[in-house]
Amino acid sequence: MACSIKYEVGYEDNRFEIVVSQRFHCPICLLVLKDPVMCKNEHYYCSSCMKKHLENSSFCPTCLEHLSVDTLRPASRIVNDYISELNIHCDFYTRGCPEMVQVENLKRHVASCGFSPVQCSNDGCNVLVNASDKLHHETEVCDFRKMKCYDFDQIKNEAKEMKDEMLARQDDMQHEMKGIKEEMKGEIKNKVKEGMKEIMENEMKGLVENEMKEMRNRIRNEMRDMKIEIKNEMKGMIENEIKGMKEEMKEIVTNAVRDAMAGIKNPNIEMKNSIQGPQALCSSHGAITPFSGIGNQSATPTPFNFSVTSGAHSHLFNVGQTTEQPSLFNMGATTTTPRVYRKAVRRPR
Repeated sequence: MACSIKYEVGYEDNRFEIVVSQRFHCPICLLVLKDPVMCKNEHYYCSSCMKKHLENSSFCPTCLEHLSVDTLRPASRIVNDYISELNIHCDFYTRGCPEMVQVENLKRHVASCGFSPVQCSNDGCNVLVNASDKLHHETEVCDFRKMKCYDFDQIKNEAKEMKDEMLARQDDMQHEMKGIKEEMKGEIKNKVKEGMKEIMENEMKGLVENEMKEMRNRIRNEMRDMKIEIKNEMKGMIENEIKGMKEEMKEIVTNAVRDAMAGIKNPNIEMKNSIQGPQALCSSHGAITPFSGIGNQSATPTPFNFSVTSGAHSHLFNVGQTTEQPSLFNMGATTTTPRVYRKAVRRPR
């Protein structure tokens, strides 16, 4: 403490959360102002410090103006507000109190602080203890505490009563535990049953899904194989049919050309024979229909057309104008060679 005067002084600086300006320190005790008052020239002092000073003097220690208890005035509102809002440790922080409160709430906290010193009430013990530890000290720690004398018969009876009570509670607990055990057993059984049912349902569902998946794959494979087989069969049938048709058409064309050439070399044959000839020759393959030009008995053959019908197809042949070529045996003479054209026409179904 900065001053050894035996009266209430200001607050010590190390109790505050922040460093307090020297303008808010008392010139008498040199500590932070506590309940500040001022003279007419606004020099601030602790209330208790100034009252103690006026017991021996009637002048202000700073301005030396005449001063008395009656002429003292409370400090300005700004000073009071500033000091009252400062955070400060409890008066008993040296005894272990960790609280830090505003100056305006300090008195209320100190009045109920559990670290305030109190004296043990046991006769012969003058130890100062914290208020919160007083009961424990007086009944458990103090060497001058009062001891209770017990009656052994009473203790025996109390022990018997306690034993009977414990046995009764034990029976109640066993009965209660039995009921809980049965309840838990039934609940576990139901849970297991539900779990097994769910597991079986999941397994069955999985089996069905796998079976359906395998069946779909098998059907898909069979359909693919069937498509390939049908495709190959159809391809073979079509190729065979095309081959047969080619051979048949080749034979028909060959016969038709041969017959047409024979008709050209014999122009004196009647028109009927020239028409019926190709029809008779090709009757096994189809029908030949004359169009025009056949039957002309002039020295120079006239072009003519005829058609051959076989199955679903109709083929149109044209024997065109003859071309003159030099004869190998008679130089200067010419021979006539017919030109044959073929046009395939599909018959309507």
